[in-house]
Formats: sequence, C-alpha cells, structure tokens
Amino acid sequence: SQLERKFRRMFHASPTQYITRVRINAACHELAHTSRKIAVVARELGFYDHSYFTKRFREFMGVSPAEYRRRQGITE
Repeated sequence: SQLERKFRRMFHASPTQYITRVRINAACHELAHTSRKIAVVARELGFYDHSYFTKRFREFMGVSPAEYRRRQGITE
C-alpha cells in the first residue's frame, strides 16, 4: 500500500489507472496510424472484450474508438 500511495503522488493515478492510460494512448496511436480493425487493436493491447475497450476508450478520450479514427482520417 505504501508503493501505491507513492505511485499516486507521483503519477496522480493508481497503478491500474496508469496502465490503462498507457494502453489507451497506445490504442490512439494504432488507430491513427494503421487501418487494422478496432477489435484487433483492442485485443493486441490486452482488452479481450471489445465493449469494455470501447467503454474505457470513451472514458479516457471522450469519443468512441471508431469516432476517434474517423477524426484522424483513417477508414477501416
């Protein structure tokens, strides 16, 4: 618990939140720079449930993965 408190102070997030943020940022990069299917990107980044990935992505980015990709000018 001491590690988690120090981690929160340093990164302003729990370790789980931080890891999720890193994975979502990696998804943003993949969605913006590749035309791979969203489900494939999600699975490769450890999101085994497409709906859970979409929910978490929307929480962090404010839009769905498909909308994010459209805004980047990439078509699937």
